[in-house]
Amino acid sequence: MLKRELMFLLIPALCYAAAGGFESAQVDWVRIHYHQADIENVENILEAISISYPRISENLGLKFTGKVDIYLASQPAEFGKLTEWKLPKWAQGVALTSKKTIVLKSPRYSGSTHDLSKAAVHEFVHILLANEVGWVPLWLNEGLAVMLSGEGYFNDRPLTSASITGRFIPFRDLERVLRFNWADAQLAYQQSLSATRYLVAEFGWEAMQSLLWGLQSGQKYDKAFMDATGLWPDEFENEWLKKMGGKFRYSALKDLDFYVGYIFVPLLLLGGFLMWFRRRRTLKRWAEEEQYYDYDDY
Repeated sequence: MLKRELMFLLIPALCYAAAGGFESAQVDWVRIHYHQADIENVENILEAISISYPRISENLGLKFTGKVDIYLASQPAEFGKLTEWKLPKWAQGVALTSKKTIVLKSPRYSGSTHDLSKAAVHEFVHILLANEVGWVPLWLNEGLAVMLSGEGYFNDRPLTSASITGRFIPFRDLERVLRFNWADAQLAYQQSLSATRYLVAEFGWEAMQSLLWGLQSGQKYDKAFMDATGLWPDEFENEWLKKMGGKFRYSALKDLDFYVGYIFVPLLLLGGFLMWFRRRRTLKRWAEEEQYYDYDDY
């Protein structure tokens, strides 16, 4: 059943159905289904996964077993059928982990400038984790996918804004990312990346491997996290909020020109209008007063 699948959004998530009209190419354990107009994307995707896999496997301490199917959808109807029309409009790619299948929007359809090769690697990380580990909390799953694909921050302003307003999304609520609007989804992905980077920076890839191996062996998440880092997940989240929140509050200063543009320019226009209005009113008053003066007296 779909509702029991482990699904992820790239800005990803969900489902597989057979679709015709595709050509296929395969390199080792990756098979890609595409239309001829996307042949250049096919080569780039196969190369990206081939180059990225050894590093991903080494960092996570996991080896992938099985094969992956990738579909490049070139039309809305095609993408809709492959995903059973269940994705938010902002989704650019999907990973159906139980089928070891990835569905991506061809740039010919999406018009996106997002690197499709990195998107494919992002989705592969989800499949690797699901296939070799099982359940991994979404913040960490997404954080690893963004980090290891090399996507980095799509836009760190959501984090800057959240640090100023205190409006970070609790990690447990990130599990509902499929229901988020675009703005909240952006924040969710950037939080996930930031927290994952912080985890690796503080404890190293060895702790990450220990955590994943613990989950792989059937340990409860809280216990596996404590054994790997010495912190309970809630304690880690609080530490991240403290340190990363401060970091992004500082980055707000670097973005001061951005905020000044939004605040100062409208104020400047308003001030100019008020000055013009006041000057016009003054000139009108002077004109009305002139008719009462006899300039020969001065």
